[in-house]
Formats: sequence, structure tokens, C-alpha cells
Amino acid sequence: MSHPMLHEVGLPGKGGRWEDLPNHRPHGRVKPAMKADTHPTYHPAAKVACACGSTFTTGSTMEEMHVEICSACHPYFTGKQKLLDSAGRVDRFKKRAERTQVAAKKRTSRATTAAPAA
Repeated sequence: MSHPMLHEVGLPGKGGRWEDLPNHRPHGRVKPAMKADTHPTYHPAAKVACACGSTFTTGSTMEEMHVEICSACHPYFTGKQKLLDSAGRVDRFKKRAERTQVAAKKRTSRATTAAPAA
């Protein structure tokens, strides 16, 4: 069963008009104004400074940005592998790996010397 109002007015294309339907909004209607100050200020020439020393401009809501890595120094863009050492983690890992290898060699040397000769 269809809406009774549509039978009274008729469907568009069959003698009826959209303007006659309930809740129709014509195209010329003025929309309510947007709230003021809802969006941040856009800076089309924001300055970006990288830790590698590279600087460039871009559009942003911040006037200045300081980044650790950019396209000038990122391995994906440069094609060079580069270890980023934050707080000496790489050095600590290498020392730990070296101690593990030394301990493993000591265990194998003890096992071979402790075995009785037949």
C-alpha cells in the first residue's frame, strides 16, 4: 500500500510535481549559516624542518613543524640503509649479541674438554 498523499498529488512524471510532495526542499532555499571558528586556521606555507637539516614548505594547520625523518633522509626514498639509533639501543643490542656469542663458544669449548677421551 502506498502513501495516501502520493495518490492525491500524483507521482512525478505521471502528472504530479515534486514541489507538491510533503517536506520538499526547493533548490533555491537558503541553508543555515555554519558555526564560526569550528575549523583551525590553514597555513599554506608552513615550514617543516627535519633533524637531518632539510627544510621545505607545505600546507598545514601548524605554522612550523620539526620532524625526525623526511623524504630527504628516509631509506625508502634514498635507497640507503641507515640505522636510526635512539638512546643507544643499537649499541646495547650489539653488545648483548656479542656476549651471547662469547657465552655460547665457552659452553661448546667446555663440553668438548669435559668429555672423556676414549
